[in-house]
Amino acid sequence: MAISFLLCAGLGHDALAANWIAIQGMEPANAAPLRLFGFTQGTYEQLVNTGDGQSSESSFNIRRARLGARGAIADGRVNYLFLTEFGNNAITRQDSAVLVDASVTFNLLPGLRLRAGQFKQPTMDEALEGNPFASDFINFSLIAAQLAQENKIIFDPNTGVNRFDGGVNAFRDVGVQAFDVFRQDAMEYTYALMLSNGRFGGTDDNDDKDLTGRLQASYVFKGALNSALREELSAFVWHSEGRRDYNAQDYRRMRQGLGVHYNRAPWRFRAEYVRAEGMIETGLTPQIEGGTPTLAPTGEAEGWYAMGSYSLTRNWELNLRYDTLDRLTNQGASERDFSTWTLGGQYIFSPQARVMLNYEIRDVSAPQGGNAPALPERVSAQAVLTF
Repeated sequence: MAISFLLCAGLGHDALAANWIAIQGMEPANAAPLRLFGFTQGTYEQLVNTGDGQSSESSFNIRRARLGARGAIADGRVNYLFLTEFGNNAITRQDSAVLVDASVTFNLLPGLRLRAGQFKQPTMDEALEGNPFASDFINFSLIAAQLAQENKIIFDPNTGVNRFDGGVNAFRDVGVQAFDVFRQDAMEYTYALMLSNGRFGGTDDNDDKDLTGRLQASYVFKGALNSALREELSAFVWHSEGRRDYNAQDYRRMRQGLGVHYNRAPWRFRAEYVRAEGMIETGLTPQIEGGTPTLAPTGEAEGWYAMGSYSLTRNWELNLRYDTLDRLTNQGASERDFSTWTLGGQYIFSPQARVMLNYEIRDVSAPQGGNAPALPERVSAQAVLTF
């Protein structure tokens, strides 16, 4: 399955596609009982002057620094994955070190594997992929960052304002998942059904559970069907639903989406659409670090993105993405329409090291009136080292 290469060495130019549900939840039968892996992502970011008198802002950061372990025991019938985050990001907003993955998979019945613990929910491709190993862009698309990812926001009656309760969920939850992969000639079919708390990093805080499911069908042009290094055409659909408590009331939170990806050297294409109802995060007031988080408990939103990548040589790759988010479509003057063009490039020194450069042209409008201040363009650079 090339898992050892993927997670211990990282993905380089030759990493074309992957079934992330299988790779993150399974191990080959002959896998070692313990394998350590990790990565760091050092970033530089600058907001370009918008011309309205605002000064440009720039900063260096260790965005991600993770150390993990995985392996298989009991002749491959049981495998596990642990991963800890030490970087400076929204996951570690309140704690300097956070356990992001802690799961065990039981491979006991044909067609049914059970995974339990804390791990990624089977939602967007962009959310499932191993970001430091496979992502073509430094920052997530808007729909992944604002709709698929979740911040726990609570109303504090002592202060009369909202506040974050812990870090962002990083597309993860605590629960149990039934899943498996079926192969027939060049076709591969994957299903995953997860029952979870709806609360990252802790026990459930209400009587409801989230139910998340995903189906995927892939036609593999080249490479082993269960390999992380393959060329394929895939289509997928997913749905996630649960309840959230906010300010002494109960609200529905629904997310669903569909997408396709095509990978055949030297090209890669992917497109995803996401629709959301309830518990829509709407930013900070004021829009600075430390501002008060705002929330639309009954808001609705939708968005999509399309991206393409082209490998010029074994070392050089070009990337382009367009993403758009129409937020609070049911709330009149509060509706905001965001769009971003991301131009990028990568230089791959080796499977263990690469550097990335992105330039984002961002825009926001208020279709039904209201104030929509201009968004500055953003330049980001990132160095990735895996081991």
